[in-house]
Amino acid sequence: MKKLTLALALSLGLGTSYAQTLKFSNATPEAGKPLSFEYNAAGGKLEKLSDVKCVAQTFVNNKQKTINIPLEKNGTVYKGTFTPVDSTAIAVIVLSADGTKDENPNGYYTLFYEKGKPTGMAYYWEAMYYNGMGTAFAGIKADKPKAILSYDKAFKTDPSLKSKYLVNYLGLHFGVDPQVGEPMIEKEIASIEKIKAPKEADLTKMAGLYSVSKRRAKADSVYAVVKKTFPAGTYAYGQAANEIYAEKDAVQKEAKLNALIANFKLDLSKPADLAKVSNIYGNVATAFGAAKNNA
Repeated sequence: MKKLTLALALSLGLGTSYAQTLKFSNATPEAGKPLSFEYNAAGGKLEKLSDVKCVAQTFVNNKQKTINIPLEKNGTVYKGTFTPVDSTAIAVIVLSADGTKDENPNGYYTLFYEKGKPTGMAYYWEAMYYNGMGTAFAGIKADKPKAILSYDKAFKTDPSLKSKYLVNYLGLHFGVDPQVGEPMIEKEIASIEKIKAPKEADLTKMAGLYSVSKRRAKADSVYAVVKKTFPAGTYAYGQAANEIYAEKDAVQKEAKLNALIANFKLDLSKPADLAKVSNIYGNVATAFGAAKNNA
């Protein structure tokens, strides 16, 4: 815990300021309502570049939605407005020009609120932002202690999220301080071991806990049990789908897809079953197109 406290203190105690700024019109925005912002490029990478573009990378539940935002320019100041769809949890503003991104180390993002408070999913996505997502979108440095605090807020706001994201949360604790994280992980593993008839979700959680605590052999062993015990389960399906994506030969891809449909008893006349394989069909079609072009 000392390492976590120290790391957090260091991350919050940095006194560096950055010239370029972005300010939202509402400090407690709500999904489904317009939100404006003002960005001043002065002192940043984009100050002297023209044709600045802006997108909002938003997340609705577990799906990403990109919104292109037109900007109005006045000197070095840009103004934009967008309307996030209902249930949007977070919006990360990404600004760029001619391939150059504004990479303010703090990034530009806002959470979305209900009844004056961020939602549980908003805090979850804030945790993701500090655990690598912000690096990919805005170039900020990952900050695991901040991510842990955001997870804590998410679980407090919506307790149902804890079981869903517990493996990631404990993995962060292990990454920050194994002496703190490992006992927490062992406690969860022990509780699963006491279940007389564990479900697939219980066993995959156990395997995930072994994996994030760097015990790959044990994780693989549990995953093997999952695949044997639940041959038509979620994990087995994911493995079969991954084999199709990894296959290079188009004909073999198609054969594996047909086998997946048969083995998992999918009825493609049902929208839900068709949705499961729609992306795989696209992957197979692309492979056949590439094979034709290379013939």
